[in-house]
Amino acid sequence: FSAFDMFCKRILYVLKENKYNHHDKDNINKNSEDFNVLLSSIMSFPRYERSDATPRFSLVTPRPSRQSMLPVGINLAQLVSKGIKGGKAKKENDNIEKDSEEGNTNNNHLKTKLDINANDLQSLRLRGKDMSKLESYIESTGYEYHMMPSPRTRLINKDSHDESKKEHHTNTNIATDYNEDDGNLSSSCQDHESILHLEAVFFPLLSSLLRKWQKQISEKYNNPTMKKNVKKVLMLVTGVGTPRNWTHSMTGNSTQICAEIMEIFIHILYPDVTVVKLHSEREIYRYDENITFAQKELLPCIDEYRDAHARGEPYPDEHPKSSQTYRPFDPDWKQTFYVTLSFADGAPARTHAIQSALRPYRPTYFHFWQLKTFWHDSKICDDDIEVHSFESMETVPAMEVHKTSSHVQLLVDEMLKFRHHFVQTLKEGHGSNDIKTFWLRKSKKPVLAVLLVNRPG
Repeated sequence: FSAFDMFCKRILYVLKENKYNHHDKDNINKNSEDFNVLLSSIMSFPRYERSDATPRFSLVTPRPSRQSMLPVGINLAQLVSKGIKGGKAKKENDNIEKDSEEGNTNNNHLKTKLDINANDLQSLRLRGKDMSKLESYIESTGYEYHMMPSPRTRLINKDSHDESKKEHHTNTNIATDYNEDDGNLSSSCQDHESILHLEAVFFPLLSSLLRKWQKQISEKYNNPTMKKNVKKVLMLVTGVGTPRNWTHSMTGNSTQICAEIMEIFIHILYPDVTVVKLHSEREIYRYDENITFAQKELLPCIDEYRDAHARGEPYPDEHPKSSQTYRPFDPDWKQTFYVTLSFADGAPARTHAIQSALRPYRPTYFHFWQLKTFWHDSKICDDDIEVHSFESMETVPAMEVHKTSSHVQLLVDEMLKFRHHFVQTLKEGHGSNDIKTFWLRKSKKPVLAVLLVNRPG
């Protein structure tokens, strides 16, 4: 993950070369050539389901009526091959040849952004089952390589092995071979022709999340008698953590640039969704830093949308605040304002701090219980998300009996009566008391129970 930010910058550079301005979502021309190029580059995979018939919830192909292709990622190689921004000829005949040359130069520059050279391989995590494929492919091309053992099994160019070894002994950081601003390759990394390339970028979790979220919204407002104009806001919370290896870049594992790539993917498929990016420069592994981020940055952003919704004013992303008369809060704003939190196995301090901060909004929870289905099996399954209501996830502390419901109070009163009668019976020893003949486990104490039955009528 120390090179995550570096690769994201290179991918974002390629995507931003398209003239389609994803920030200007209000003026999106879906019929424009640039938008259609991006839309046609979306990669889809067959839909799979989880089977409850097996202990491991195996992936199965759904019945024909439920089969579909699901958008998962963007084909970067296709974007470059179609010539993003610059391959078009002008109407004047004198400029056709010039524009063509500029387009070819631009495309060649984009291709270098997607090239994977020897140094890049040291920063990539490869699936175990892909190692043999990669070795066979490299051997078939006549490209000499050297296997360098490491926890991630690195493949590097044999010709550059000695030089890389020297850099390793001098603690040279791989991130120093790139421009930190845009991920540009340095000249030392372009000495050898690359035979491997970044072909695509995938968002399996985000893809499933968006479909689940859209389905939840449509079901909630699926009322044929009245149409709801639903404002959809997706907040992408990003951060950075200090790496354990002091030679790695401090921002190497930052997810800020990744959020920008995700925003492009979202606006291609769901132009009606407003994307708000919140980046925390604070340490995501420290609890106090996450509490500060949640209280000072995350909650104020959500509160702005809540206030605008409750007062019937323009939302923060629509128009800047203007001096207008104060509008009172709609007392029923909670009936039409909902918050959903999606999380997986991120930093516990970050996850718990955000959960605690959102408690006043009683959010719905989307929990990813299977994170790497696409990584291991190249399959997409929306069943990897569990949906839980706030009530099912919430745990409350003990409370006074008189503050509970009437049914709970009735049950408590009956239990107290039962216990008092039981204790008195043991003390007085009336009748044939056989409690001492019972096996009372380790505690040597009897367990009393009262059942509350609600009969029909």
